[in-house]
Amino acid sequence: MPKHGWKWRTSRFRELTAQEQEDFLNDGDVFISARFAKWAYMELPLTDRARRAAVVAIGMDFSAPWTSGFLSAELDKHWRTRLGCFIISGLGRRWEWNAALMRRLEDLFHNPEAPPSVRGVCLHVLGHHIFPCPRGKRQAFYARLRKMCDVAIWDDVNPEMRRGACVAASLLGGYVDRIHELASDMSTDDLGNTVASAAEEWDFYPHAWAMEYRLDE
Repeated sequence: MPKHGWKWRTSRFRELTAQEQEDFLNDGDVFISARFAKWAYMELPLTDRARRAAVVAIGMDFSAPWTSGFLSAELDKHWRTRLGCFIISGLGRRWEWNAALMRRLEDLFHNPEAPPSVRGVCLHVLGHHIFPCPRGKRQAFYARLRKMCDVAIWDDVNPEMRRGACVAASLLGGYVDRIHELASDMSTDDLGNTVASAAEEWDFYPHAWAMEYRLDE
């Protein structure tokens, strides 16, 4: 299989239809470099779905050291929009502790001007970072996260908040009955994702035994 250079790849991508570009960027079996995803995101009139996939792809290329700074700058511009959710998801792809990012997501969760979709994905990413949290900070982080989870998982108005709470609720423990209730909640967010799908995905971890072990280390 011959290797093609940057000019060839970008030219071929430009020739694709908008739908083909969208499908390519959303193909989970294809590795897309942060460089290529940024180029497409910045230079082409992509569809909304393709732009969302591009920012996630940027965050998934762990070999590029500039991605966190770039996505943080984009979040400054888009935190009030649905695109902001995917930028946050891209930022959270590195499964490592970033104290500045975690604090920013906490602040954004508490920001009343942020839409429920953005607040929900903030909690989702924070929940994924329970285990990478360094020793000495876990108890405080655990306590703050539980307070946020208490707000979101009982938010009967915004399905985005309930979806976002499922990861943290499962890992924190103490929400088994509520997660089981949400497993039958067919309310959807604006992208058509149900609360039930998130609850079912995280129902496998209801007692958070690993969380308790880590906290006692």
